[in-house]
Amino acid sequence: MEQIIQIMPATDWYSVYDDDSNGRDEELIHPVVCWVLLEDEEEGLRRVDAIDDGTKGWDGEFASEVSNFNRFFYSKDKQPFVRVLLHEKDTGPQVADCDPVSGGW
Repeated sequence: MEQIIQIMPATDWYSVYDDDSNGRDEELIHPVVCWVLLEDEEEGLRRVDAIDDGTKGWDGEFASEVSNFNRFFYSKDKQPFVRVLLHEKDTGPQVADCDPVSGGW
């Protein structure tokens, strides 16, 4: 069982999750709230993981433990994403995040 050893604030870090729920390859991006230093009590191994803001608050699962977790990334830009309203024929209006630097969704 892992024990939390230390919690550190995270600034300008984001966690990225794969999302194909609507049939398209997209990514969900959440700001990382804090880094967590964890220690496995039995093996004495330590690792760092993150807690992000999620969509419904923290459910006790660390970011990298979520099945669709992809990666973490750092951005100095305080607002690296632009919220865009998309109008899809089949599904109606949807909100998406766009990275203005790479143009990725």
